[in-house]
Amino acid sequence: MYLCKTYSLLTNYSTMKKILLSIIILFLTMVLQAQSCAYVEPLRAAVIYANLPCPLVLHSDVSADNVTLVTSAGRIEQEGDRYYLITPDSMMGKRVTVSILETKTMNEIGSSKFLVYKVPDPFLFLGANICNRYKTYCTAEEMLKHPILRATMNVGFIYDIKWTVESFRITIIRKGKVVVDTVCKGDTIPQSVQQTIRTAPTNTSITFREIKVHSSFGDREIENMTVFIE
Repeated sequence: MYLCKTYSLLTNYSTMKKILLSIIILFLTMVLQAQSCAYVEPLRAAVIYANLPCPLVLHSDVSADNVTLVTSAGRIEQEGDRYYLITPDSMMGKRVTVSILETKTMNEIGSSKFLVYKVPDPFLFLGANICNRYKTYCTAEEMLKHPILRATMNVGFIYDIKWTVESFRITIIRKGKVVVDTVCKGDTIPQSVQQTIRTAPTNTSITFREIKVHSSFGDREIENMTVFIE
């Protein structure tokens, strides 16, 4: 009976030691992980756009000189202490992972995931922004003073992307009748069409469509714009 009790106590003691040891190991693991935590985030926006160099800010307890950044898709370029993530078009709508590795051991000490978006289309405006998709009325005189079509990114888009209008179709409807429907090359309303605008009565509609624009991201066809003569 005494031997059974002794054996039971020893068994319980051994089990308690194992549990205690497991707790200590788990605690040490958590401490070590906390010490080596690292992640990156976009510098100016929470959005990653395909084919657009996105500046990243590195947050790490390990010196930046001792870490290496790798990506699951695309590439990472470094200029001084700044990192840039560049993802291909094939990643649009998918998530890309940026891993932070300790350079000497190449062990991962952190990672971040981002959803990749398509660079949005620009929108059209006329001349010195006398007309756009929100301001759709102007006088014939104003339009003739500013006959050049331009394309720009929406307000709040933080990256500077230059777009040029390559061609467009202009349709003019006066008193319910189509009086002009022609394709124009370049970004300027041609003189022949300007003559029609010059004599256009109030409520004449002028629609710009099939608008082809170009930038370093390639060619796009952007949203139509209709303007009314007031």
